[in-house]
Amino acid sequence: MKKDKIIFWVATGFIFLFDSVLPALTSHTQVAVEGIQHLGFPDYFRVMLTIFKITGGLLLILPIIPPRMKEWAYAGFGFNFISAAVAHGVVDGVGNFQTIMPLIIFAILAVSYLKYHKLLKAGYFQKTAVMKYATPLLVMALVGTSSIVFGQNEHENNQQFSVDTMNIEPDKSGYAPVNGLKLYYEIYGTGQPLVLLHGSFMNIDMCFGEVIPELSKNRQIIAVELQGHGRTADIDRPMSFSASAKDVIGLLEHLNVKNADVFGYSMGGGVALQVAAQRPDLVRKLVIASAVFKYDGWHPIALEMFPTFTADMFEGTPMKTEYERLAPDPTHWKAFVPRVMTMDADHYNWKAELEQKASKIPAFIIVGDADGVMLEHVTEMYHIFGGGVFGDISGLPKSQLAILPATTHVGVMMQTDWLLKNVPAFLDAPM
Repeated sequence: MKKDKIIFWVATGFIFLFDSVLPALTSHTQVAVEGIQHLGFPDYFRVMLTIFKITGGLLLILPIIPPRMKEWAYAGFGFNFISAAVAHGVVDGVGNFQTIMPLIIFAILAVSYLKYHKLLKAGYFQKTAVMKYATPLLVMALVGTSSIVFGQNEHENNQQFSVDTMNIEPDKSGYAPVNGLKLYYEIYGTGQPLVLLHGSFMNIDMCFGEVIPELSKNRQIIAVELQGHGRTADIDRPMSFSASAKDVIGLLEHLNVKNADVFGYSMGGGVALQVAAQRPDLVRKLVIASAVFKYDGWHPIALEMFPTFTADMFEGTPMKTEYERLAPDPTHWKAFVPRVMTMDADHYNWKAELEQKASKIPAFIIVGDADGVMLEHVTEMYHIFGGGVFGDISGLPKSQLAILPATTHVGVMMQTDWLLKNVPAFLDAPM
């Protein structure tokens, strides 16, 4: 059985790396774009194919996936490799390497398939082994997906996350002295203030670089880097949503902002909810993307994984690279990662606070249909902010809910065009 396990993991790992991780890392490059055009396919097919490959690779390699779903993944990859061979055969000729290579990979896939069924019959794939493999593989998927979101084309010298990727300089930037912290912020444009709060291990540009140029055309953007993130140094105090919310409130008071819209993603969404609960008078409207108001709003698998995250798992990721580039003390990384993860170790529940103090604030709640946030939790949050009514009888609520199709937790912030169309429309709607 040991030999079968080795062969299975080598073959399946090759398929996962070659046809899931590699496309995730390179699908945005000019070579990939020209390759799809060479075969006569439209460009949207390149994006769709990459998404299917990443999904299929995860279905194959994660032990927790039910056998029926794995069968579909094997079938999908088989069809993909045969179709690739046929397409290259028609365009490039039958004897071309581009035609033969997909057939070689198809043979490796067949080896993986045969060994999978042999191990399945032997009872190898037990649930006790799930987290051993699922945690590092999910991080790998996160790295690959992040590369799709943030990777730049070759003509940009392959430099990721440069502070000038937005092609726009802040009108003002600096550090606000709040609660013993020097909180870094950037301001763009003029008009109704909109505070932007990033996700865990991110910074302003990583999370909002694609949307700031457009959003700042007719409103004032106040982008923040929270405790320990980006250019804001960590300090000797526990990390918590409540403390970070107090920092944001302190920043608004420092800038003499009396009332602002607040847009938070993931961890930043939790901070935004706490800002609304602590100081509802400061918040005009909320945009909450892929965030929770209580601990068990996260998917059970996410809750199992949070305690297993370590600094070493982020080696080579954009998160680590950006931390080393911007952090006042790059050597703090190994201590920083577990400190961030403690924010979700507390079994918090802010429902009573929000219902009592913030339920009148119009909120736009955004998640992916394959998000790490449970959909049941999303609808519960929507009800807190006045949603879930029979609009034909009661009229439309001031709050809105959007569940984006075929979208993951990381993928929500990839939906740039959708965000730029719908978020401003919500913020500009009458109160």
